[in-house]
Amino acid sequence: MTRIASLARRWTLALLLLLVPVADGLAAEKKNGLPYNPDFVPLNQYKDWTDINLVSSNSALNPLKEKYLTIYSGGTTGVYFTVASALCDTMRKNFDQHGIHCVALRSQGSTDNRRLMRQGRAQVVIMQSDVTYLAASGEEPIPGAQSVMSLYGEMGMLVTRSKAAIITPEDLRGKRINLGPDGSVGQKLILDYLAASGIRPADLARRDTFPIDSSPQGLCSGYIDAFAVWSGHPSQLVSDTISRCNARVLGLAGPGMEEMLRLHPEYSRLTLPANTYPGQTNPQETYGIKATLVAYQPVDPTVVYWLVRSAVENIELLRTLHPALKTLTVHEMISSGNYLPFHAGAARYWREAGLLPAQPKH
Repeated sequence: MTRIASLARRWTLALLLLLVPVADGLAAEKKNGLPYNPDFVPLNQYKDWTDINLVSSNSALNPLKEKYLTIYSGGTTGVYFTVASALCDTMRKNFDQHGIHCVALRSQGSTDNRRLMRQGRAQVVIMQSDVTYLAASGEEPIPGAQSVMSLYGEMGMLVTRSKAAIITPEDLRGKRINLGPDGSVGQKLILDYLAASGIRPADLARRDTFPIDSSPQGLCSGYIDAFAVWSGHPSQLVSDTISRCNARVLGLAGPGMEEMLRLHPEYSRLTLPANTYPGQTNPQETYGIKATLVAYQPVDPTVVYWLVRSAVENIELLRTLHPALKTLTVHEMISSGNYLPFHAGAARYWREAGLLPAQPKH
């Protein structure tokens, strides 16, 4: 009997492994008219297995009651990944109530997360509020993208080589700058800022487009003079650059910033407090955007509801998990940066909390 049981377990595992390619082949699977085939989520969470004609509704392979949530974030050394992991930590505190497993996934950041959601591969992502603003306006739509909450302000800062003599942003003329990868949100932000400052691409000594994560090596080796980062602060990337080669951080205050604030209502004036980084004895005036949490409309509302509820009920824990979250308030989570309609699960929680108007009765 032991051998028979062992063989049965092996056949069961084999059948499950055979089902994995089936999930990969469901790229065209649609829910509410949207493609929905989320990465690293068990097939039984979003697809009725009886439709596959491989198992019956009475099979021992019926879907488990537990659910899964993945949050696409950014690089593993960045703030996005740490914050996504922190949100999953709050969900683990309430696991006995909801039974939802939460996992942070790495990506290339906001632009990559937009692509993944358009493909139906992402359940929840961290995304910059200027991206959601363009989506809400219809200029760069993301079908199915819906707001969950705001997280923290992302300040634009320049990180400069100590010997590059960059005292103000206007000193970038004639310098070598890493703009970030082509097509990335970060590259668009710095190019828009340079244009608003009257600095043309031809005014730069060289324009590089390698990943921002490689900027510390480029700066400290003397290959580039500066790079820009839009992030929650303190950022590990910036801290590492300063510790390696005594780099400086510089806010974006000046005519370029004033022009950007005039042209873009989605941006706001921000201040980096003194001593956020070693050697930064003065506050730095700058501007920035919000890091926001965005859910895909087909995601189970119960999953999104518990994501919001867990974050709010464990906000004290959340504030301790990254300095960017230190001053987070419930009011801030809903009051700014959420340009898209709220996901049904998020809306349910915010209404229960009295922070969204009740739905009109028909």
